[in-house]
Amino acid sequence: MQDICRDLLAEYRDLAALCETLTPQQWLLRGGFYGWTPWDEIAHLCYFDETGLQSSREPDAFARDAALLNERMVRGEEISAVARAQYGSLSGPALLSRWRQLHEGLVDALAQLDPKARLAWYGPPMSARSFATARLMETWAHGQDVWDVVRRRRAQSARLKHIAHLGVTTFRWTFVNRKLEAPEVVPYVELSAPDGSVWFSDPTYGIDGEYEGDAAPSELGQSNVYRLDPRTGTLAAVVTDRVQPNGLAFSPDEQILYVSDTGASHVAGHPRAIAAYDVRPDSTVANPRIFATLQDGFYDGFRCDTHGNVWTSAFGGVHCYAPDGTHIGTIPVPEIVANVCFGGRKRNRLFMAASQSVYACYVEAQGAPGG
Repeated sequence: MQDICRDLLAEYRDLAALCETLTPQQWLLRGGFYGWTPWDEIAHLCYFDETGLQSSREPDAFARDAALLNERMVRGEEISAVARAQYGSLSGPALLSRWRQLHEGLVDALAQLDPKARLAWYGPPMSARSFATARLMETWAHGQDVWDVVRRRRAQSARLKHIAHLGVTTFRWTFVNRKLEAPEVVPYVELSAPDGSVWFSDPTYGIDGEYEGDAAPSELGQSNVYRLDPRTGTLAAVVTDRVQPNGLAFSPDEQILYVSDTGASHVAGHPRAIAAYDVRPDSTVANPRIFATLQDGFYDGFRCDTHGNVWTSAFGGVHCYAPDGTHIGTIPVPEIVANVCFGGRKRNRLFMAASQSVYACYVEAQGAPGG
């Protein structure tokens, strides 16, 4: 929950910072969305952030008030009129202050929940993570109306990845929920982050001898994981605590970086492991920990599926691990596997590059975008 809550709070604060600059006249400018003003947009967000906070803290009171709101909607009352009735006595700055208190409280409440905890809402209950994602989606969309009406350009961010991920993972559910047959083909969505950064590792195998490259001494004396910012040309070492960092992959939400360490090829007794790191908003990493280990062989290349499971080359074939590191199962392969990737029409075919062959099989999973 920490990743989505961090991004939700950033979305709230970016919009609040814009609203701080609005003049009294700008608060009342009518935009393209049903003639709503910035005041209407913030009042709308404020109303549902307040009821969202109520749902997380007082579910019985929320259920009562939700039924009353439904009655007002049935009578034909516009949702904008509901928000005006609630906050109509507040000026733009006063409304902004009230909204800040509510959305800060809502994020704090959501951050304390299990991602799968259920929250009552206007329709089926939602998981806490989906609820936070829906609030991010609502805030971004209504926020865009405010940016448009004041004719200002908003800075791009990668926070919309949560919304894209929710859309893909709930695609079939949207049909089943309406008692319709879900299409066989699931949409493939690939996002390019606004920063366009490139992450790579530099194990020394290419300079260790003549077999894999050209023998040469290391110019750095250590191997790292680097991030290249194409906008500035800046190259930064982001992971410096591995002996031979090798394969890399991000979790589907790009909040976790997985790094295989094949350092046992150079240091006797070194753990044969995949390490995990939390990715901070500034693209640095934190909280290093061991995700999975082997007794023999090495982890090399790997990929994540849409549920966050890690499919990795390993001793004896391909191992699959749950996001908590639990070993789910192994696909036996008669050769040493170096790398894997998902492909095919539905991205449910796992390709395995081995010593002298490429193997493939269909699995009950779909590769995450980029994998």
